[in-house]
Parts: sequence; C-alpha cells; structure tokens
Amino acid sequence: MKPRTKLFLIALGVVVIAVLLAVIVLVTRFQPEPEPSPAPQDFRLLTENISEDEVRITGYEGQPTDGTLTIPEKIAEDGAEKTVAAIADGAFEGRIDEASGISRVVIPASVLQIGENAFSNNDGLAEVAFAEDSHLTYIGASAFENSSKLTAFAFPEQLREIGNFAFSGCESWSGSVALPASLTDFGFGAFEGCGISAFLAAQGSTAFRSTDGVLYDSTQTNLIAYPAQRDAAVFSVPAGVAIIEARAFEGCSALECVELGEVTSIGDRAFADCDNLASVSSEHAEYVGRDAFAGTGWLELAGEKVVLGKTLYAYRGTDAHLDLSGLYSVSPYAAYGNKSLQSVTVDNAMRTIDNCAFLDCEQLAAVWLNNLNNIVYIGTDTWGGTAEDLTIYVPQRIQSAYEENALWKPYLDNIALHVTAVEFIFNGGSLDGETSFRGEVAYGGYLSLPEPKLAGYHLLGWYASEDLSGEPWPEGMLWTGFQSSVRLYAKWEKLS
Repeated sequence: MKPRTKLFLIALGVVVIAVLLAVIVLVTRFQPEPEPSPAPQDFRLLTENISEDEVRITGYEGQPTDGTLTIPEKIAEDGAEKTVAAIADGAFEGRIDEASGISRVVIPASVLQIGENAFSNNDGLAEVAFAEDSHLTYIGASAFENSSKLTAFAFPEQLREIGNFAFSGCESWSGSVALPASLTDFGFGAFEGCGISAFLAAQGSTAFRSTDGVLYDSTQTNLIAYPAQRDAAVFSVPAGVAIIEARAFEGCSALECVELGEVTSIGDRAFADCDNLASVSSEHAEYVGRDAFAGTGWLELAGEKVVLGKTLYAYRGTDAHLDLSGLYSVSPYAAYGNKSLQSVTVDNAMRTIDNCAFLDCEQLAAVWLNNLNNIVYIGTDTWGGTAEDLTIYVPQRIQSAYEENALWKPYLDNIALHVTAVEFIFNGGSLDGETSFRGEVAYGGYLSLPEPKLAGYHLLGWYASEDLSGEPWPEGMLWTGFQSSVRLYAKWEKLS
C-alpha cells in the first residue's frame, strides 16, 4: 500500500471515531434522567366520625413495616385524640393479601363492633389478636368470610353477636369453637366451610347449650349448628328438638343417616351438600326450607314426589294432576319449572305453599284450595309463570278472607268459586206453579232447600237418589261437592 493511501485511511478512521464520540456525548447529554423511586408512603389508618369523641376505622394507606396491622385505642382526628370504637363495614375487605405484607391484626379493647365484610376475602390474614380487656360485642355478617389462612382465636368475653357467615370459608380454622357466656346471637353459616369438630357453649350461657359438640339453644328446642368435621355417620336428633335452623348441617360429609325425631321445621340449606347423606326419616316435618337437602344422595334417590313428614319438598313427576291431600306445606321451588302439571288439589290439612313453589309451571291452569276452615298462605311468586288462564278455586265461606289478604293481592283476578248446578225434582209437588226448581251452590257454601207443597202430604226431605233411598240432605248443609250438576228428589209422606 502506498504511504499516501495508508495515511488517508488512518485519518479517516480518526474522523469516524471522533464523530462516534461526539454522538455519544450528545445522546448522553440530552437523555432524560430517570425519575427517582417514590419514597415509601407512611402507614396511616383512615377514619370517619361516629361522635365528637369516637371514630370508626374505614381502611388504611401505606404499608406496615413489620407485617402487623395494629389498630390503636386512640387516634388523632381534627386536632384531638378520639377513641377507636368500631371497624366499618368493608374496611379491610380484600386489602390484606400476600402483596400487602400483612398477616396479623391487633384490635384494641376500645373496639365494640367489627362491621360486615370488615376483613373478608383476605387470603393473607392468618392471625387476629384482641386486647385482654376487649369490649367487643359484635362481629358482623361475613366479617372474616373467605380469609382462608385465618386460624382460630379466642373470642372476647363480652361478645354478644356473631353474624351470618362471619367466618365462612376460613379453611384454616379447625378444632373446637368455644363460645363465650355473653353470646346471645349466633348467625347461620357462621363457620360454614371451616374444619370445626365441636361447638362448646360456655357454662353460664343463657342462650346456648352444647351436647356432644352440637350447638342448641338454651331450651334445646332449636338445633343451631352441627360441626362439619364430626365423624359420626348416624345422627338422631334428641327428643324435644323441634327446629333445625338454616344451614345447621351444611357440608357434613361424614353424615350418612339422620333421624329427625320430633322435628317439625327444617331451615333453608339445613342439610345441603351432605353428599353422603342417603337416609332421612321424619314423621313430623311440617315445613322444609329451600334447598334443605340440595346436593345429598337422599334427594337424588327420593323419586318423583319427595315427601318428608307432612311436607312436599319436591315434585319432579310427569303427572298432569298433583293431589296434596293430607300435607301441611309445600317447600319453596318444590315444583319449579314442571312442564306436565295442569292441576293441583289440597285439602283441609294444607297451611302454606311457599315462595315460587309452582313458579314457571306453564301448563298449570287449575288449583283447588279445598281447605274449608282457613286460607292457605302463600309466598312470593307461588303461582308465577303459570298458565294465563290460571283459576284458583277457593271455598265460598272464606272467599273474602282470600280477597282481603295482602299475600293474595297479585292473584285476585284468578280467584273463583266452583259452582254446582242443583235441580230439585218435586215429585208431584209444586212451588209457585212450578214442578221443579233450578238453583246452584258453590263449594264451601251452604245449600238452601226449597219447600214445595203437595196437598195431603208432608215433605220428608230431599234425596240424592231417584229411588229415595239413603239419608236426606239437611237444611243449611255445607256443600263440599265438585260435581258440575246434581239432582235432588222430594220425598213425601201422606198425612193421616
């Protein structure tokens, strides 16, 4: 290579390097500096006033430094110290997860109430601690629901109420539950989905008692809660217990057979999801709530017409007519959506047909309420979605009671009387020049008998048979027939 060429290449390389260095300097000089990381936000509890001296906690900002959310007894508010008396509804709902770094909550003696859903859906919450002299009286509905890591804690000695579903879905809560003597209200489903093996009512409790880990009211007439982890396959309800409360046995997988004894009322979902329950015996059940046996093997095998004691719990048949004679009640949604039913009959025993019992039974066109003494009480949408020309036949003697009852207001246009045409055959006698008389009488009404005359004869009575056999129909008789028409014949006796 010639010396001149070599020098040219060296010079060109120097220029390129200089240009690159200049570009780097320019890019570096004009590149925006990165924003500084935000400083950690100080932890702060949010409040709202209850009174001049008290506040309730409504939430928090920032993050505790040690994994514990400590609620103080006093807090500065508007330049003054105020007492923390309550934790508001939903205050910490869904806020205490693994990302929050919080696993423990400390609640001071001053807090009287924990509101509904206050700590629900907190999968990071593992421990709740109360001050030894806690004045807590109320744990609201769903207060700790679905806080899956929460383990058992001792209830404060002044606690009076545990709301519905308060600890439902707290899967890590296991063992026995000791209830303080002060407790007066225990909500349904309070420990649903927990690993409870026994409920223990305190000695001295005026509201509750427990036997073999089962919770009852103080008189042992209401069975309130049965521990889901009790391993007994058979349970016989003790004598004297009349009511199984809502969700009392829900999710008891070990239970295979239950004998209901003297129980007359079974609450909503009382035995729901007892998946191994195959045998249920009852002679006295007069009311069975919605989904009381949903998810049980017994219900799957119970057939088309499911009757428990004196209650129709479910109807899944294909008959056009359903006769409920002798039964006291029909459960909510018992025949919901049945496509075959066209008519239903009840008798004097029937008292209640509950919410949505015949909802969306599109072919149902005739209901015969033959209870002569009292109206049949109904719930919401009992006859909703039935045939457009639905007729509900009621006894004449209590027709006005149906029409004046608020529960029956939606069905006033459907209420009717079944009327029987009655022809009186005078058999030689006459009345106002006529040899017969046509009248009518409604079911549950009273039959009036005409008084024709026949010279030389005395009217003995009216008979249903043309040969005048049998017993005569009495004057003012309550009519309980459903014929479209009948004939009655006069019987005469010659005067001496």
